[in-house]
Amino acid sequence: DMDTKGLIQEFKGHSQKVTGLQVFRDYQAALSCSWDRTINTWDIAKGCCLSTHTQRAGGINAMALAEDQIQVVSVGQERKITFWNLSETKPLQVVTDAHTAEGNC
Repeated sequence: DMDTKGLIQEFKGHSQKVTGLQVFRDYQAALSCSWDRTINTWDIAKGCCLSTHTQRAGGINAMALAEDQIQVVSVGQERKITFWNLSETKPLQVVTDAHTAEGNC
């Protein structure tokens, strides 16, 4: 709460450093990515994880939510660009050898 500077909600679910956060336009859900190889979708009001998308190897350094609020792109330690549809568990597409070093945005 910005007025009281108090904690409103705490989200627990990642086992390593959280590297990115995005809130959906309707403020009902949020996405987080982590070095634990996952992208989690959160119910903001309830503080619970709605879904988890797991990358095969390497932590996720950054992600971006598409304008349609359904697709996400992520980059990370495995030097690939991964495209996700939030309604599916497996990646839509993986661009291999996209970077010579870890991907960051």
